[in-house]
Amino acid sequence: MPDPTANPVSNAAGSAPLDLLVLGEVMRVLVAEPGEALARAERFRSTIGGAEGNVAVGVSRLGHRAGWIGRVGDDDAGSYLLRRMRAEDVDVSAVRQVPGFTGLLLRNSSAHGAISVAYHRAGSAAAGVDAAQVRAAWEAARAACGPRLVHVTGISLMLSEQSAAATRELIELAAAAGVSVSFDVNLRLRLAAPEQWRTALADVAPRAQVIFAGTDELPLLPGGVDDAGRPVNPEQLAHTLIAGGATAVVCKNADHTATVYTRDAAHTEQPLARQVVDPVGAGDALVAGYLSGLLENQPPADCLRRGVGAAAFAVEGWSDTENLPDARELTGLLAADGGEQVSR
Repeated sequence: MPDPTANPVSNAAGSAPLDLLVLGEVMRVLVAEPGEALARAERFRSTIGGAEGNVAVGVSRLGHRAGWIGRVGDDDAGSYLLRRMRAEDVDVSAVRQVPGFTGLLLRNSSAHGAISVAYHRAGSAAAGVDAAQVRAAWEAARAACGPRLVHVTGISLMLSEQSAAATRELIELAAAAGVSVSFDVNLRLRLAAPEQWRTALADVAPRAQVIFAGTDELPLLPGGVDDAGRPVNPEQLAHTLIAGGATAVVCKNADHTATVYTRDAAHTEQPLARQVVDPVGAGDALVAGYLSGLLENQPPADCLRRGVGAAAFAVEGWSDTENLPDARELTGLLAADGGEQVSR
């Protein structure tokens, strides 16, 4: 039954076909002034954040049509998020503004030091997104001849049972329509214990065509450990996932390189960042850049290069999204910096 308290959000962008459809929580983010410890910070800058929203913004900046399925509270923070996402040309017609509060994230900012994060998201409006809302959003997107690609993350699997069911519903709808699914693990141990993550990932990851994971997340994926519980080699795991149906596995490596594994090859890119201001958001930017290449029918190695380039821009800014590049900026960076590439 539709939620009678959920108000559809108007969207000035109209019903143009979507290239990318994401589902997840977007939060208001307050970032302390650089160098200030979170516990002592007096001044904050306001922005938006949340893995799926960051990807939607990144893909939109690169010239593709992105839409967001989610919920925000009927508070000022919710209205702020909607305004900011509209300003980024992200379609918010599948967002519902409902009674409740919008998630909030506070953090410090540091180029090379530890990042402290405080979440106020438990029980937020975003956790109430459900399968019925997803079905309605999907029908609207298909009526407008989209989307071409769906992106979800492990975070939405852990916000609530409703959110997890909504995520699985979107994946199933995409599969039935022949639409590719992109999945980023995005491990958040504050949301659930490792075993809960492992169980959820075992169900969802095999349904994705493109899988993103950091080296610390790989052991939680299906086939990520051997019979003795030891992590397997990333390339071995990638080929296990590819044998199960994935077309590409992108590993965000601990040394800040990134590798894309396909059935026949592995390609590694070195980081392109020239000056790190704040590292938060690099992973989401990499995903956005990669998916933009996928939407342009580029081969995996070129998609990865776009992802690494987008990540370079992201870490040169103070927040997750403020410095994400447009298509011209990304093309310029990649043309100016040949970078070091390894293919085998």
